[in-house]
Parts: sequence; structure tokens; C-alpha cells
Amino acid sequence: MSDDDRPPWRALFDPLAIGVVGVAGGTGLFLHSVPVVAVGALAYGALVAWELVGKGTREVPVRALPTPALLPSPDAFADPDVRQSVVSLNDAQSALWLAATEAPDNVLACVLPALSAVNELTVHALELARRAEGLHDFLRTQDRKKIADDAGRLQAAARKTRDAGAREGFDSAATNRAEQLTAVDEIADARDRAIAALAKVVTAMEALPAKIVRMKALDATAMDAMGDDVATDLSRLNSDISVFEQTLRSLAGPMQSA
Repeated sequence: MSDDDRPPWRALFDPLAIGVVGVAGGTGLFLHSVPVVAVGALAYGALVAWELVGKGTREVPVRALPTPALLPSPDAFADPDVRQSVVSLNDAQSALWLAATEAPDNVLACVLPALSAVNELTVHALELARRAEGLHDFLRTQDRKKIADDAGRLQAAARKTRDAGAREGFDSAATNRAEQLTAVDEIADARDRAIAALAKVVTAMEALPAKIVRMKALDATAMDAMGDDVATDLSRLNSDISVFEQTLRSLAGPMQSA
């Protein structure tokens, strides 16, 4: 059966659509985040509609662009790297929606699923930004050099004393400081990974306008294939970012004990 002969209900079970709604639904339930679930539902609806148009008839005019995800003001973030990431997200989103608005109908029909996936990706990026900001706030309360110096001082005191009880006390205190230092370093590394993940999201979004322009020069088959590839790549990036968010949530314990 050709794509054009498929019954309409088959679009409800398109693998890409199911994958998108699955990632969004699972992430939203895990985070108890209604916005994430809502964006996933919108993305699923767009993908189903996209399939209903049919791979052979995507030149049908479709001018209903999804509303871009709402981004906060960069001034809401104190961490300079997070703030710059949000500035870049705003710029990339504006450039992408402008390119989509100016795209011919047949190109726009192919990139609609990518725009919906970008909205979901933006929601994940904002969650990363907020978590990176929280890590930054915590790290500002920690003086790494002081912690390291104190650990060294306690270790030296343990070696110097002749009293076994005092030595045990100094060793225990030094161990606590060493564990605190390890936790602070892990949190700093996680903050850096969050900034790197934001950069990955930004650069993925920044690359899309050029791909939209390039699609104008492709024939219908190549255009469809490129649209599918872009949507699939964004869905995969959404999954990767979702997994990383779960890693960041596991830092709640070290932050409380540090």
C-alpha cells in the first residue's frame, strides 16, 4: 500500500509521532510538568496532521505555524553563561520562525514537524537553564579553596598530634571536608555540562534556517527526506537532553550535603 492509499487512522501510529509524544509525556510526568506534556501533545498533533497531508502531497499550502515557545528575559538569570545561552535561544528562535514564515508552502509543510520539535526542545532547554542557574547560585556559596585548605590543615593536624582520640577526630573532620570538596567539584562539572548542552541546543536551532533555505532548491522527494531527517534529529536531541535532566536532578543530594 502506498503512502497515499493508507487509511487516515494510520497517521495516529506514525513512529516519529509516537516517539515525540512518548518522550514528552514521560518527561512531563517525571517532572510533574504540565507545560512539557502540553508541548508534547501539540507536537504529536502536528506530526499526525503532517502525515495526513501525505508524503506525496506536502505541497498543499499550510500556513498555520505553531506558536513559538515562550522564552523568559535573559535578565532573569544571574549566571553569565546561562544568560548568554538564553539570549542565543531567543535569537535562534526568532531567526527560525522568520525563515519558516518566508518559506514557500511546500517547504513549510515539510518543516512543520521540526518546528513542533523545536518547541519541545526549547522547553527542555529552559529547564536546563533554570537548573544551571540553581547550580550557579549554590556554587557562589562555596569557597573551594577554603574547603581544600581546611582539608589539608585537618590532615596535617591529624599527623602532628600524638593523641589517638584527637587524631581520630581530625581524620574524621578531614574526611568530611574531602567529601564536601568532591561534591562541590561534581556540581561545578554538572553546571558546565548543562551550559554545554544549552550550546548544543542553540547550535542545532541556529542551523535550521539554512536548512529551510536549502530545501527550496530540492525536489519533492529530497525535500521530504530532509524534513524527516531534521525532525528525527531534533527528536533524538530532545531524548538526550531529557536523560541529562534526570542526571541533574540526582545532584539534589550532593547539594544538600555540601
